[in-house]
Formats: sequence, C-alpha cells, structure tokens
Amino acid sequence: MTTYGFNVTIQQPDLGKLVSGGFNLGVQKSTLGSQPLQWLGIPLLAGNIQVRYTADYQVFFTTTLYQSGAVIMESQYSSTNMGDSWSYSPATSFTRAVMSPPVGGTSTAVQNNLGGYASFGLAQSASVNGSSPTFSPLAVVPPMPNGGVATFTPSQTLNLYFVYNTVTNGTVATGQTTPYTLTLQANVFPTLVYFNSNWTQPQPAAAMLGSALAAPVAAPLYRTLEAGPVRKFQLALSYPIPKAAVEEWLTDKFKARVHVARDSGSKLEIIVGGRGELPPHEDLVYEKVDQTRVAPSIVEKRVHEVRIIELEEQHDLETFLANKGK
Repeated sequence: MTTYGFNVTIQQPDLGKLVSGGFNLGVQKSTLGSQPLQWLGIPLLAGNIQVRYTADYQVFFTTTLYQSGAVIMESQYSSTNMGDSWSYSPATSFTRAVMSPPVGGTSTAVQNNLGGYASFGLAQSASVNGSSPTFSPLAVVPPMPNGGVATFTPSQTLNLYFVYNTVTNGTVATGQTTPYTLTLQANVFPTLVYFNSNWTQPQPAAAMLGSALAAPVAAPLYRTLEAGPVRKFQLALSYPIPKAAVEEWLTDKFKARVHVARDSGSKLEIIVGGRGELPPHEDLVYEKVDQTRVAPSIVEKRVHEVRIIELEEQHDLETFLANKGK
C-alpha cells in the first residue's frame, strides 16, 4: 500500500512558547479546483508529531457556508477514487455519473443536480501519532448552480503552520503563521525540525553524517564527561547533524536508553543508560582518533569481552538507517 507522511520535531524553547501561547499545528493539503481547509489541527503536546495517510478519499455535500472560522460539516458523503465521477441529487444522494469530457485519473468530480445552489467538498483520512485513520474535509467548493461540476485534484503538497486555538479538522482557519511548504513522495517520511522560529528539513541522516565526518575536527572527538552507571560523553563533528539520528543509532548499538542533548556548535552531549540499565561494574572508554581521517571508535570494555563499535566511513550508521527504513 502506498503511504505518505511526515514527522515533526519542535525543539525548546520554541515548544514552550507555542504551547503557552495557545498554538497548534495546522496542515493544509493543496487541492486544485477548490478552497483549502485546515485538513488537520494537531495539539503540540510533547513536540513530536507523526502523520501518515493513504489515497483514501470521500466526496461530500455540505450546507456549511465557507467563511472565516467555519467548521465544514459533511451532510452526506460517498467513498471515491481518483478518476470517479458523481452526480448528487436529493432523491439518490451520490450516484455514479458519466461526464463529458471525462474526469482525469488524478481527479474526482461531482455534478450538482440538487435543483439549486449546492456546495461540495473532498475529505481524506489520516492517522496522527499512530491513531486510527479518520476522515476530515481538506477542500470545498463554494455554492455552485444546478448543473455545475466540482472537480477536485489533490496533490501531495502540504502547508504546515501554527495557528492560535484552532485544533478542529476541516476548519476555514485564520491567523496562521507563514506556512512551510512540503511536497511528499510515496513511502518516504521526512522529519521537519522547528527550532529558533524556523522550519528546517534536514538531509537524510546518513548523508549528513557522511559530510560531517569528511572534514577533520579538533581532538579529542570523544571526551568523557561523567563515569558510573549513567555514562556521558561528548561527540564533536565538523558541523551539526540531526541528534535524533545519532540517538537512534547509539540506542540500537548499546541496547540501552540513549539521550542526545545539543551542547554547543557541532558538539553533542550523549548520555548512555539510566540507573539500573547498565551494570555499575561496566565502564566505557572513549578513544581519540585520527583527525585526518575522521573514523571514531567507541570501545565498550566489559568483564568478559571487549566489543568495538566502529563508525568507519559512516557505513555502520548508513546500514542501520537503510535497514530501518525498509
């Protein structure tokens, strides 16, 4: 099944400011031939948001007027596929129709046979943070006369923005911040980061890490900050990379909870393990590495074994992320 989606990470102090200010995340989906709605209104909560959706659509009839702040309600609806054409009348609701010229394979259309002015819209299902998919209006055509045709051509271009106190799906939203525009590809789920009042879409983590490792940096690459059951050390790269990627990679390697906190500049402070997670007699030793060919090693010293985890030409991290994405 073809799935689309994205992830959002809102970092502090921006998250605190947005939450205390009463803002939520709004998502609009570009749909040609119609007026856009706030398809999704999402509370910010902990600042991590996941959205997934498929090509699961409905056409609907509505009596709600399109005006600022209105929540568009579906009075009657029918499931539809792109390429389908429909007729709407009081007696039969939605029935299949043949139109001339026929609607294209990337569009769906409704002809108004209500006998007077009527408004129609397109809804699509989506899952937010792992919830069950639910349908929400994403676009609407203002009232059109009898015999008129509403054609909807959805794209995979989204606008993301923050909006004050508007969390309801299907809203004619007002007062949004400047939107960030994102075009999605099938089965690729980019992560967007909001930090310092700016949206960024980092490159794939492995590619960024590869660039970071390509240039020499000041020694030592690893510096032990704290010993004991909770280990802290500092990793320095030639420029900042997404800390979430490093966090995932090290968590997989250590099989223990790993937290990465931005220290300053290109340095990441990495905390491995928590109380009771790693036996207190185990210790971690961090080696200095060759600065001309930045290939750091993390050496884990155990009672019965010595296991070396190498980041050699970033291959290890790339393999991990590639396998994770399958």
